[in-house]
Amino acid sequence: MTNQAMQHQPNASQLPSAAAGSIAASALSGFDSSFLQLINAQRAAVGVSALQEVSGLDSMSGAWSAKMAAGGKYGKLTDNPDVAAQTLTSGASNRTIYTGITAKWYPQTVTVATALSLLTGNAPDKASLLNPAYHYIGLRTVVSADGTSFHSMTLTDKADAVKTASVLLGNLDHVRQLSRNLAISGWAADAAYASTPVTVTLKVTGPAGVSNTIVVPSNSRPDVVDFYATKGITLASDTGFSVLVPVQGSGNNTVSATVAPVDGKSAPRALAAVTINVV
Repeated sequence: MTNQAMQHQPNASQLPSAAAGSIAASALSGFDSSFLQLINAQRAAVGVSALQEVSGLDSMSGAWSAKMAAGGKYGKLTDNPDVAAQTLTSGASNRTIYTGITAKWYPQTVTVATALSLLTGNAPDKASLLNPAYHYIGLRTVVSADGTSFHSMTLTDKADAVKTASVLLGNLDHVRQLSRNLAISGWAADAAYASTPVTVTLKVTGPAGVSNTIVVPSNSRPDVVDFYATKGITLASDTGFSVLVPVQGSGNNTVSATVAPVDGKSAPRALAAVTINVV
């Protein structure tokens, strides 16, 4: 549903100025965060569980807000015609029901409460906001160059599970020469997935070339477990590794280690490299 109003009430809780169609790159603005808090307060008042924010739906809603904002104060306020398809690729691929709501107000200094009243004053939109079948939401307000605010929100009953970001830890403890091999030991873990072993790539670079060896930690390291326990971090006991890797010629051999994230999307972590002179 679409809603619009002309308001002239200044308030310290307002949206930051932005160029036409601009969208915050990550977290919700203070205005939109307050918007969601007020919505959830109204849901709580009628015994309905809080809506959980989905970043993909935030981005989807923001993109539509930006498109509307491109027209400025006299631009057309319209519902997103592609909301059904877009929800499936914006963090709610398993959703069975959905709805989209849009609103517009001017000037930028309209209060959060007043903006929300535009929606709750419309019976269908109020019913959607308080519908216990909806559990997830994405929302974003975009301010055009002339100070007009365009708002879009998307509600769904289900959302995709969000993987916890990896927290990679580790250290390359010792490197020593044993004949024509390097004895390499250390430890590595993903604190966000303590029960899942990580993989570590050991790279040896020397006068004769480069080698890469993949290891999976499996040795007991109670010292590591105890140390991180004092910091409130729980790790599995088998975080250690020890392996023999052929030297790469006589002279300086540099050993580097890279820990791969369990979540499959976070950046790998490079541990401090160690250089040893091979004789």
